[in-house]
Amino acid sequence: MRLSIFWRIVLTSLLIIVVMAGVNFYALFQLRQLSALSTTLASQHYPAIEQAKHVQAVAFNQLNSEKKYLAVRDPTFLQHFDEEVEEFHRGIENLLRQDTRCDISGTGSRSFTLSWKTPPARPARSLPSMKRAAMK
Repeated sequence: MRLSIFWRIVLTSLLIIVVMAGVNFYALFQLRQLSALSTTLASQHYPAIEQAKHVQAVAFNQLNSEKKYLAVRDPTFLQHFDEEVEEFHRGIENLLRQDTRCDISGTGSRSFTLSWKTPPARPARSLPSMKRAAMK
């Protein structure tokens, strides 16, 4: 059974249309996965990154207050230092409470979990007592 040239062209065109439809469905599926990933990043990871930036800024402020207190010995700088220590610990606790699990739908091998076993330890002594202990 030999096909005429007209039917060969029609069947080839239909085959090309089917292949193009398959490629389009695959591309749409991949875009849906990418959209799910970006939604996860926007809802979970960006707030954690912003919180980490805030904790870093508080740590730098804490260091500056420590330097100022050591230079001037003004109790105001010590009070600022203690407030920044508390703010730093609150920021770390907020980071630890945030759920940072990410599971990309359709790919079970691309998931990760970030967790700490214990919360960060709080210093038992204040800055002046630590300096006196270091000088002994």
